[in-house]
This record gives sequence, C-alpha cells and structure tokens, in this order.
Amino acid sequence: HWGRENTLETYRRAVEEAQTDILEIDLWRSGDDHLVLNHDGIVNGVSVKGTTLKQLQQLDPELITVNRLLG
Repeated sequence: HWGRENTLETYRRAVEEAQTDILEIDLWRSGDDHLVLNHDGIVNGVSVKGTTLKQLQQLDPELITVNRLLG
C-alpha cells in the first residue's frame, strides 16, 4: 500500500516503487462534465456522476482532475 488512494503522491510512489512503465487509472465524469481520477466513482460516500466538481473538491481537496494533470 503506497498511501491514500487517488492522490498524485500515491500514483508517483506506486510507479517508483513498483518500477513500472504503466499506471492504470479510472476516470469518472462529474455532474458538470469534468473528468476526475477515482477508483469507484465515490468520493467520501458521494457519487461523482451526480455531483459538481466544486462540491467534490469540498469533499476531497486533493481530488485530481484531468485538467489538473494536463495543466
């Protein structure tokens, strides 16, 4: 276990410690059409699909979006 799920630090540690070139991630579309990285589409008990990005970020300030990764 490399830390809390779905954080940049956890992804980074998993790649470094497993020494892999591949990292599988799950993407979910929020209720207002933002793509977020999340394993099961649930953030602190709330469905990603029916919730705005702003609401999701209030539930989890470390939530990663595709725009954040690319920006």
